[in-house]
Amino acid sequence: MPVKILMSWEPQNRRWWKVVFGRRYVVSCRQLKKLGYLDIVSPDTKEHSRDAANRWLLDQLRRGQPSHKPTRFDDIILEMEKRKAWLASKGQDTSGYEQGIEFIRDMATDDVHESIAREFISPMQETWQERLREFDPPSRDKTVGFLLDKFLSLREAEYKAGNLSLAAYEQCKLSTSRMSKFCELRRN
Repeated sequence: MPVKILMSWEPQNRRWWKVVFGRRYVVSCRQLKKLGYLDIVSPDTKEHSRDAANRWLLDQLRRGQPSHKPTRFDDIILEMEKRKAWLASKGQDTSGYEQGIEFIRDMATDDVHESIAREFISPMQETWQERLREFDPPSRDKTVGFLLDKFLSLREAEYKAGNLSLAAYEQCKLSTSRMSKFCELRRN
């Protein structure tokens, strides 16, 4: 019997993600280990972390809590998110910022001095202020990705309620995945 996977795997960052009714849930293998969902000696792979990520997501949905708690470095994370959005709008690679944001979130739980975290946003501060001054990032709820996620969430709810067949739901998942990949290719 196939194993049910509730979240999508992002291999380059070794993390899982899922959007549920517009809310994005993200958890890395490192965070799963810190939270006790995954054995500390387990490899950071899709196969080894899948069940832990499923349990984590279900716990988050039961609690109705966001995927991460507010941290003492939220202002730094917000600045990095703005820079990442600017880079994405110019068709640039954002993977460095994604990794940096995850690293800052992890640092917030450690006993790290704030000045070390601020070093992530201090290089080229004036240049970034100029770039972001006139930049208005698109609202997440106006993106194709958000609409595809919302559509799929609605179809999933219909399937769970028994109003949609498994075949129709799987076809929706396949179609939205292809559309998402098509949009990503067009953007690059």
